[in-house]
Amino acid sequence: MAIEQDDRRSAPRFDFEVPLTVTIGGNELHTVTEDLSSHGLQFSLMDEQESRVPDVLELTLTLSPEVTLANPREVWCQVRVVRKIRSQIKGVGIAAKIEAYRQLGPAKA
Repeated sequence: MAIEQDDRRSAPRFDFEVPLTVTIGGNELHTVTEDLSSHGLQFSLMDEQESRVPDVLELTLTLSPEVTLANPREVWCQVRVVRKIRSQIKGVGIAAKIEAYRQLGPAKA
């Protein structure tokens, strides 16, 4: 796992592809994280979804045993979008700061 950090980040980010469900206007969008830290994360959405992304999002991460050092766990997060990065390959990258979180329990099979 590569560690990446620049002057905008308060914590190192780790290259993790963690399953992620983003809830926007009652719709669930499924994607994966590109990187993850204790304070934030980055993920991508398709271009047509960019205009619907509000400043504050709710999402659910499914953390694997490699991350939890135990059984897979689901974690709910409220995040604030801090940056949108347009990419021709990946659509729109979303960088977000975690504002609140809580463990939901074991991941659903």
